[in-house]
Amino acid sequence: MNEVLIRKAKKGDKDAFCRLMDENVQSMYKIAAAYLKNDEDVADAIQDTILSCYENLRSLRKNRYFKT
Repeated sequence: MNEVLIRKAKKGDKDAFCRLMDENVQSMYKIAAAYLKNDEDVADAIQDTILSCYENLRSLRKNRYFKT
């Protein structure tokens, strides 16, 4: 995990946040697909996850837990 990108994203850098999401979207897809089985539901779950992450990123206390 890229600590520098996480710190920048927490300070409001949208490009850093997008790069972090790009790095993690494949693993998000695999997890969602294992549970949901339907590509539309998977896409919705990923979209909701990214939005929630963006809205709550500043409250993340330890950067090492960003992926979870």
